[in-house]
Amino acid sequence: MKGSTTNEGRTGEPLAKSVVAEQRLASVVAVPLSDKFSRGERECLDRLRELRRYPQNEQTEITLMSGESVRIGDRFRKTGVNFHFGRFLFSFVRQLRPETSLELGTGLGSSGMFHLAAMEMNGVGHMTTIEAHEATAQFARRMLESISPIRFFLTVGFSQDLLSEVLTELKKIDYAFIDGHHREESTKAYFHQILPFMSTNSLMVFDDIDWSDGMVSAWSHISGHSEVAAAADLGRMGVCLIRPD
Repeated sequence: MKGSTTNEGRTGEPLAKSVVAEQRLASVVAVPLSDKFSRGERECLDRLRELRRYPQNEQTEITLMSGESVRIGDRFRKTGVNFHFGRFLFSFVRQLRPETSLELGTGLGSSGMFHLAAMEMNGVGHMTTIEAHEATAQFARRMLESISPIRFFLTVGFSQDLLSEVLTELKKIDYAFIDGHHREESTKAYFHQILPFMSTNSLMVFDDIDWSDGMVSAWSHISGHSEVAAAADLGRMGVCLIRPD
C-alpha cells in the first residue's frame, strides 16, 4: 500500500503479523479510495453534501481567539475537512463500528458530521469532541445536531486541559480523530496520552500530517511507534491501526 509502514524490523514481531496488519488496514482504506460505497452509503453521503452547503455559504462572522473576524463560510471551506477526505472518515467509522470515539478539534463540525452520519447508519456509537473556541463550538453543535442530537458530547476548552479527564471518563476508545494543535510536540503528546486507552483493532486518524515540517516529523514518529501495527499516509491524513488481534 503506497505510503504505508509496518513495524517489522522495529518490534521484532513476526513478519506475518506485520503483513496481516498492513493488509487489514489496506482493506479499510481501499473502500473510500476506490469509492466502493453501498447504495445506502452513497445516499447518506449525498445528503451530507447537501447539508454542507449551508455552512459553506454562511455569511455570519465570528471572532477568533486571535481577534480576527472571519465569515463562517470562509472558515468552513478553508480549514474544515473537505468532502473528499470526509468520505474516508465516514467509511472508517462505517467499517470499524466504534462504540466510543474521540475527536480533538471540533472546528465548525466538518469532520464530526461524517463521523455522526456513519454512526447513525451503524445504529451504534457515541463521539466525544473537544473544541477550544466557544463561538466555533456553538455553530458546530448546530451542525452536529442536524445529523444526530444523541450521539455526541461537545465540550469547550483546550484539549491539553481537558483530555486527561475525558480519557478517564471514556475508559477505552475504539476510534480517535486528532485535529487539534498542528504542532509537532503537541501532536506527539496527544498520541502518547491517548494510546493507552485505545482498544484492540482500533484506529487513530491524524489530520494535516503534511501541514508543516513539524507535522511531517510528528507523523514519522507516530507511524513508527511499536504499538502502531500498520499506518497509511493518505497525503493530508494519516491512519494508524492499533493492537490488531
